[in-house]
Amino acid sequence: MAEAYVSAHFIDSANERGNSAADQKLWRSHTTSFTWAGQELALRYTATSAYRKAFQTWVPTGVLLAALALTVLVAAMLHLLRGQTARITQEVADRTRELQEANRDLEDHINRRIRVEQRLKAYRQDLEREVADRTSELNATTTKLRTILDSEPECVKIVSSDGRLEDMNPAGLAMIEAESLDQVRGSNVYSLIAEEYRDAFIDLNEQVIAGKSCTLQFKLNGLRGGVRWVDTSAVPLVDPDGGPTRHLAITRDITARKSEEEERARMELQLRHTQKLESIGVMAGGIAHDFNNLLQIIIGHGEIALHDESIRGHTRELLETSQSAAIDAASLCDQMLTYAGKSQPEKQTVELRRLVESMGNLLEVTRSENTEFEVLCDEVDDKIDGDVAQLRQVVMNLITNAAESIGDQPGRIAVTIRMTEVTADIAVDNWVGAAPPTGQYVGFDVADSGCGLNEKTRERMFDPFFTTKFTGRGLGLASTLGIIKSHHGFIKVESRVGHGTCVTVLFPVSVKSEQKIAEPLHPPKPMSKTVLIVDDDEGVRRIGQMILERLGCRVESAADGENALRKLTNLKDSIDIVLLDVAMPGMNGNEVSARLRSIRPDIPIIFCSGYAADAVEPAPHSVGYTGFLRKPYRSDDLLEALRKAVRSQNPAKVAAVSAQ
Repeated sequence: MAEAYVSAHFIDSANERGNSAADQKLWRSHTTSFTWAGQELALRYTATSAYRKAFQTWVPTGVLLAALALTVLVAAMLHLLRGQTARITQEVADRTRELQEANRDLEDHINRRIRVEQRLKAYRQDLEREVADRTSELNATTTKLRTILDSEPECVKIVSSDGRLEDMNPAGLAMIEAESLDQVRGSNVYSLIAEEYRDAFIDLNEQVIAGKSCTLQFKLNGLRGGVRWVDTSAVPLVDPDGGPTRHLAITRDITARKSEEEERARMELQLRHTQKLESIGVMAGGIAHDFNNLLQIIIGHGEIALHDESIRGHTRELLETSQSAAIDAASLCDQMLTYAGKSQPEKQTVELRRLVESMGNLLEVTRSENTEFEVLCDEVDDKIDGDVAQLRQVVMNLITNAAESIGDQPGRIAVTIRMTEVTADIAVDNWVGAAPPTGQYVGFDVADSGCGLNEKTRERMFDPFFTTKFTGRGLGLASTLGIIKSHHGFIKVESRVGHGTCVTVLFPVSVKSEQKIAEPLHPPKPMSKTVLIVDDDEGVRRIGQMILERLGCRVESAADGENALRKLTNLKDSIDIVLLDVAMPGMNGNEVSARLRSIRPDIPIIFCSGYAADAVEPAPHSVGYTGFLRKPYRSDDLLEALRKAVRSQNPAKVAAVSAQ
């Protein structure tokens, strides 16, 4: 067993202090003291004799000192730990106290928060109830407004500042021909506005967005091609939350109203045009009537002078020239009367196609070499009742005007003859005068590819003496209109500048079952009859008397109806024929004729006038006129009229006249 080198034991520090230094030296011991748990302790290290034997060095002392130092260090650490523990304990106590106070504050805060949350919950419940009530009211109001808008017969729409459609009611969707709002929501409405009104609508939208209220009438194009007139009233729709201002508008469909206005304007224009034509016609007829009286005197005297064989040489040439000029003047008057619709066509059954084809050579000279001419005819019965010469004039005038509109440029003239049925829904535009009533007509179209007519020219083209040419009297189309009227026809003109012209003429279908056979005329021979001339113009009475006397007749004259009645009463049986002017002051021809027939029911009465027979008011058969003689007339015309009047009186007198 190993021998111990050091012994250590605790000693009482008080006793230790009583030991002598000698004892300490004897034992070779080292004593240290320290306080532990409030007690002062002493630790003695004593080297044994074995130690001294084994180690006679200072190492043990160093070890001892190191151990001692370690002990001191441990004691210091224990002391520090004890102080740190106290501090920690104090800090824990402080922190615990603070935490308790914080817990109390937090508990108070939580309690307050709970109370606030309870109040907020109650407020939220009240608010939710109020919001629900307001939402219900808003939904009811929205539903009511939506129902009102959906049932509104006018278009209601909301448009953004850049023209996008945001909302529209069913009436508006129907107006733009949309199936649903989703189909057009967000699309730009500018494309629906007719091009000529698009800029005005864009300007209106800008003004509304700027805060102004505006109205506008414009044409609206539907999605399926429909076009209608609308009237929109727009106001700014201001967003109370500061959002962008929008365009709210009510739009009404005024297509029917516009059509009525256009129809009224068209009718007023047509009425003014008709009144103008009638006024010009009355004036032309009046001038022609008076002028024919003058021509009657000139032609009558010229004819009598030319029958004088003593007049020869240059004088006869002058008379013949004057007579020819007077006849030409009578032809001009006839054109004026034709325009006035007071001419008397000698009607017969005419096939328009054959009439046009028979004019082929004549029509060739009216057009240039660059103009293509074509006649198109349906395989139908194209017979009408008319005067061949006058119908030729109509065809010639229309084709001549078509050729002149083309000029020397390449072009085409197409003449189409067809059967046309006019129905109740016929378009009334572009007809000169009244549109034709329903029924069957023979249509005659002259279409050209010429320069076309502007509106002003189209309105005046049938006025007498109006012409766009440097030459001409402006009576061609005027007389054409008169001829068409006298044939109970209708005319329409459709034209655009640069796109040519199409003139349509409609004639009633022929009602004659067979061609009337003209009675053979008797060769002019002198006749011995007593004729009563009734005319308010003294010159006409005088020249009439001279012509009748040259024909072998005895003549009585009267300046008016009253004088004619007195003459017939006084010379009741000796008057054979009455030559009666139609237009006279006081009693007119019909009135005088009725009074004369009351005195002599069987007396032949020949109406004589510058107007045509169809211009004379019809009278009952018992008081009607026997024949008609148009001024100015020549001796052969007068003689033939007298013979026809006598032949129509009774068979006995016809035989008597034939025997003369």
